[in-house]
Amino acid sequence: MIEYSPRFGGSGIAYAGVSLATYYEDESIPATDRSREVAALAAWFEAVGLRVSADGLYDLIVDNGQISDEPFVEDSLKEFFAATALGEPPAQEEGSP
Repeated sequence: MIEYSPRFGGSGIAYAGVSLATYYEDESIPATDRSREVAALAAWFEAVGLRVSADGLYDLIVDNGQISDEPFVEDSLKEFFAATALGEPPAQEEGSP
């Protein structure tokens, strides 16, 4: 899950790999909109001075009912962020969100 400032039109949450509604098979969890989240994330990155590929984001973010073809989403996210001026995100401990 990627949380970002929602002022750019998205919900403020985008999912990589699988959305919560899909993972838990729970229709009460709000649906995701991949195109909207990708556009909002790209605008968010641009607002903080980073140019990112919308195609690269589109490859990472999933829509409701979709599961990524990428078997190691965490590695793809690390590679994506490492290619930006933000660098690779810090490692999280086992079991942390």
